[in-house]
Amino acid sequence: MIDNFALLLPILMIGVLVTEACFVLAYQVGMNDVEKVPIVAALSFAAIALLQPVLYRWFPGRYDTWSARNRYERVLTIVLLVAAGVLFLVPLFLIVQQAIDLSWDHVKTFYLNHRLAFWGAATVVAVLLAIAAQYAFNKPNELIGNVSLLVVGMVGHALVFGLYLLLTLIQVDSPLLNDALVADLDSGRVTPALATAINSALDGSDQTKVTEGAEIDRDSRGGYSRWVIKAASGRYIVTQWKGKLRLVNTLMWDGERDWYFLAVGVAGLLYAIFFANSNVTSPHGFFRDRMSRAFLFTAKNGTIEHRDDLKLSDLLSEKKAPRSSAPYHLLNVTLNLQGARDADLGGRDADFFILSPRYSGSPTTGYCETEKLEAHDRHLNLGTAMAISGAGLSPNQGTATIKPLVYLTALLNLRLDYWLANPRHLIESSRMRRLRLAASVGPVYLFKEAWGLLDASGPFVNVSDGGHLENLGLYELLRRRCRWIIAVDASEDPAMECGCLMDALRYARIDLGITISIDVDDLHLQTGAAPPPLSREHWATAAIDYGGGQVGHLVYVKSSMTGDEPATIVDYRDSSPTFPQESSDNQFFSEKQFEAYRALGEHIAQRLLASKMTFDWPAPVHVDADALREEFV
Repeated sequence: MIDNFALLLPILMIGVLVTEACFVLAYQVGMNDVEKVPIVAALSFAAIALLQPVLYRWFPGRYDTWSARNRYERVLTIVLLVAAGVLFLVPLFLIVQQAIDLSWDHVKTFYLNHRLAFWGAATVVAVLLAIAAQYAFNKPNELIGNVSLLVVGMVGHALVFGLYLLLTLIQVDSPLLNDALVADLDSGRVTPALATAINSALDGSDQTKVTEGAEIDRDSRGGYSRWVIKAASGRYIVTQWKGKLRLVNTLMWDGERDWYFLAVGVAGLLYAIFFANSNVTSPHGFFRDRMSRAFLFTAKNGTIEHRDDLKLSDLLSEKKAPRSSAPYHLLNVTLNLQGARDADLGGRDADFFILSPRYSGSPTTGYCETEKLEAHDRHLNLGTAMAISGAGLSPNQGTATIKPLVYLTALLNLRLDYWLANPRHLIESSRMRRLRLAASVGPVYLFKEAWGLLDASGPFVNVSDGGHLENLGLYELLRRRCRWIIAVDASEDPAMECGCLMDALRYARIDLGITISIDVDDLHLQTGAAPPPLSREHWATAAIDYGGGQVGHLVYVKSSMTGDEPATIVDYRDSSPTFPQESSDNQFFSEKQFEAYRALGEHIAQRLLASKMTFDWPAPVHVDADALREEFV
């Protein structure tokens, strides 16, 4: 989270300087003129909207095609967004103005007099947020759940706005945090002093009392009386409003502090753009290292060796990985496209992306040699690819994205996803694309991630857990028209509804025209039986119709309990009734828990290989373990 704030801070600092300029400009043109801006924006939108039928009448042939109408509607949408943005920014500006005008004495006195109420209110807000979070996750499809989700999602925006407001108060010479301007009317001096509100009012006669070296010019505009005081320490604007004089702002560039603030902001922004890396500041590296330490081992000279440095492309290298009978590896990941406007996505906001020893990519990005990806990103190896494929926690999660929580999740740095070089930019290389790829994955990509503006047009694409689109890895095997497929479903599915399988079958039918007929009734929990509920079988078989007379066979294995498991597995089930459908949120397995899952997998595999499987469609096919073994070895 601290790393994310470090990436955001330079951008917020530049935003504060823009705010300061707007703050000064607003008082120079008069607040009444500022209040007219939303009206002008709204009228502009209305004018363009009313102009549409006139243009249709005057130029009947210009808007006959969908592309012409689309261009006009796009212009209309842009103007609407600008108008809506102005309507939002003006009250935001007024909030900032009022905060800057606050008196530290008044705030301090108010806090001391009401500190118990303040902390009580803060506690109530925290409790309400906790309750809202509970409703959001327990009742996601109900109105109260959706409203609660929006409330919780606003926490991230509130945190960033609070940091922005704090920086604004510091930079714009707020009386709340800094020395303010004080006018001593008795002596006629105008000096910076530690003070806040001025209860007296200057008038024309006071101009003669100003000390030598200072000058007061009075101007009345928009119902406010304003004086520009030119003193040795700089130029100040003081506003008389409702009988009270208050400091508005030092004019920009009145001293060294403004330049220091700008220099730090620009330097931080340049550093973030060219050196900071969103992949490094996320917990992805930590997750990847733990996965590597747990699973990446090979046998060498009779010993077990940790292979953390093994590249994905090395799996086909004779030198680093001698040829074996092991299958060709396909690591399934999800290409997040929440910001893409592609009708072919079918509302999924994602596409299938694979990482394999030879080629990597997706239909959206194209495919490139995996060695090119590894050459561009020295952190990309087998461990990284494995971690990406299992990056279940990320702001954007394909079809499982919870949009109200995207911003908060990104801000809290709950990001196991990864920014990968766009294969299309590596395939169609040009000087400009090489320059864009040479840049770091800086704060711009963090903003795109936080606002859900992800697409495949840039030099980098965002990838996450393959389960964010299709959890079984079945889709890519069907795309390759494999004759024999064994799919193991170990997803969290307490109701045993086989939802992941149904998703894969639907995608295969829509995208690939492949039909799979499967009966999963034996996998469902038996109703009316004594608890705990059990399934009748661990697997189901199906025939795959690829079309054109080509047929494949699917063995769908489900993590399930049927009552014939060994005593050690039953013992763990008695202590944990949700087994083997425990939440993947638990990443810290005990020895007993780990062994229960391992033993269940072994038990299911032994029963599967000892059985005779029947594929009933399009014609009955009986397969025993020996025949199945011949197909794979």
